[in-house]
Amino acid sequence: MFAIPLRLMWLFSILTLVASEICANHETEFATNSTTLIQHLNPSVSRNGSIRSSLENVTKEVNETVAEAPEEIAKSMEWKQRFARLQGGEGGGGSIALVTEAALSGLASNLFVCSACVGLFSFLRGRYPLVFFGNMADGTMDSDQRRNWISSSLALDLEKITAVMGLDASLAIEYASFGARLMMIIGLPFLFLFSPLHRWYGGGGLEEKDFLSSISVSNVSMGHPWLYHLHALAVLWTVLAVRAMVFRAQQTFMAKRHAWLTSLPSLRANTVLVEDIPASFQCQEKVLTFFSENVGPVAHVGMVRHTEKLEAAIEARNSTKAKLEEVRKEVEFRELQGSPDMDAKMDKINLLSQELTELESQVKAEREHIKGQFAQAGGVNSHSAFVTFHCRKDAEMAKVLELSGNADWAVHDAPEASEIRWHDLLQDYSVARSAIGCFLIFLLFANFSPICLLISSAASEVNVGKLQPIWDALAPTLGLTIFLSMLPTVLLLIFGSFFKLRAESLAQHRLQTWYFLFQAVFILFLPVVGTNFRSFAKQLLADDSLSTILAQIADRIPLSGDFFFNFIVLQWSVSCMELLRMVVLAKFLLFRTTYTEAEARQKAEPEDQDFYGMGGRTARWSLNLVIGCIFCSVWPMVPLVVLLQFLMQRLAYGYLIAFAETRKPDLGGEFWCESLLQLLYCMVLFAVGMSGLLLRRSPSCIPPAVAFVGVPIAVASILQFKDRFRWRTLSIPEVVKMDHPLPTKGAKTKLDSTIYEQPALTED
Repeated sequence: MFAIPLRLMWLFSILTLVASEICANHETEFATNSTTLIQHLNPSVSRNGSIRSSLENVTKEVNETVAEAPEEIAKSMEWKQRFARLQGGEGGGGSIALVTEAALSGLASNLFVCSACVGLFSFLRGRYPLVFFGNMADGTMDSDQRRNWISSSLALDLEKITAVMGLDASLAIEYASFGARLMMIIGLPFLFLFSPLHRWYGGGGLEEKDFLSSISVSNVSMGHPWLYHLHALAVLWTVLAVRAMVFRAQQTFMAKRHAWLTSLPSLRANTVLVEDIPASFQCQEKVLTFFSENVGPVAHVGMVRHTEKLEAAIEARNSTKAKLEEVRKEVEFRELQGSPDMDAKMDKINLLSQELTELESQVKAEREHIKGQFAQAGGVNSHSAFVTFHCRKDAEMAKVLELSGNADWAVHDAPEASEIRWHDLLQDYSVARSAIGCFLIFLLFANFSPICLLISSAASEVNVGKLQPIWDALAPTLGLTIFLSMLPTVLLLIFGSFFKLRAESLAQHRLQTWYFLFQAVFILFLPVVGTNFRSFAKQLLADDSLSTILAQIADRIPLSGDFFFNFIVLQWSVSCMELLRMVVLAKFLLFRTTYTEAEARQKAEPEDQDFYGMGGRTARWSLNLVIGCIFCSVWPMVPLVVLLQFLMQRLAYGYLIAFAETRKPDLGGEFWCESLLQLLYCMVLFAVGMSGLLLRRSPSCIPPAVAFVGVPIAVASILQFKDRFRWRTLSIPEVVKMDHPLPTKGAKTKLDSTIYEQPALTED
């Protein structure tokens, strides 16, 4: 369905790139041809003074034309066009125009959307309680139902959220508060400091032409004698403030992580996942003997077994059972209606009942066949197993011991049993499959660039008349937001098809890393690169000097602030729209026609984990916070709207996670730590970018040198963060002190029915 539109998009993007290349090369060709012409004319000029005088005039005109050509060609670039319009005062000649007009239009439209979403949410919340506060309705969360949803969200007890919904859920709410605090410490002081300085002392001439541009660094003239020195100090302050806030937040997390580790259920805490078991050991008794002799007493071993035929039989049986239930409900409904035509339906019920009985026999026979081969090495037994020790100390020791001189006996933490990807545990690690997956991700990177550039440039070229300010504010950022919202689904499809994932939460964690990287490239760099990525890349590769590369980037940074301002304002609407839970509500209303409301809610949950899962959410939240930090002094209004975004996020997601959404598998803070690391990594990017800007615009080398000091500070912060905070495991002395061994007598009997058993092998 999308093949033809996508091909047209690709064709148009290629034509756009070719046209931009021709335009970019025009300057060089024109200058070269003019110089060659003058060189050929010079010999004849020397013979005749009058001709020489005439040709000197011609040469002067040619040189003036050559000098003017770069300016005219540069104006064809988007960032230069905008700067020319700002300097020219287009847009009505008032004190607020152009960028400010588009920003106000975007603010107004997004505030309208937010108000409409909140009003509709308040109505739906009272109409469908199981969808919008189902955790209160079923007793999972306690709250005074007389409170409005804002009060309920603000009054959350994060310790209780950790106990009921998991540590990751609690930290997701905490991250919104962390982002708001960081913007208050960094963004608000710079807003009150740099805004008046830029406007009144910048000397750029934008005071009467555009308000938002006049309070940004765009209004600071090149070579300003003292203002860029303050910006250099602001870079150091930002890097140091982010470091202090991140380390303080991580120190608080360490206590929560310690409590989470100590409160793990004994079964999960004492269990490890073992992969790459040698072929001669691939049976329950041999694995038990190996670990008992080399590590410690083992309570139970659960081999991961090949159950493909059994699962196919179970799927056929469940499908037949669902059809039978549907026909029976239809018969009951017709009996209530007094319908006379019941014979055909009863015959169908009898036929489905017979088929179900046969399938039940097949399932039972296949299950017994598999269990009969448990004792044989290999066969139905795979190279993976779950090993449960009597003591947690032994489980922790097994994770760090070298159990083999090669790659055999790989030991990992056991994930929650409900999220295990059993089929992935059956697969051997394949270098070829992983290489194909990496190649597809690379292709995704390469092909997303022209599409994102096409969306941004195409949106800026459309003229909608009087609605142009609203279009300028919404179209480029909305197009990218919608397009990038499809990216998590594509990434998860690649991960699931070509990489070995042990659990669903690990897929979400990998999604967080790659999704953030995609956004950093295609959102952070898009306005900086401009509409011609290939030309920009060629310029970077052609320039050997680091200062030249930084200068090229620095020329574009001041004029990209309005794009990020509008992008963050758009995220307000995204947060408020998530309150509506539109997909979950639609599924609930559909299932309610056939099932009870409790069953309908169970089938409607959870929300789409591709976009609304923990990995996708935390990646988007990290990007918002990074944007606020990077543009804190360049565009002081950006951190203000980021602050408001995190306050909205705290209200919206605090309520959704606590009262509406179901519990998700818990990794105990993996997403939190990855988000903080991403922020520290981007501080290196921030310090480098600001050094280039100051090198380009400041009157001396002192401001860029001071700003560049932030680079080693940011790098050192990353290394210290990784070295100082050992958060993944408890120390062995702590494990020994709090260790509660599993019962020895009868332990095997109890643990034979452990939850770390494939669902297909358990009795229905």
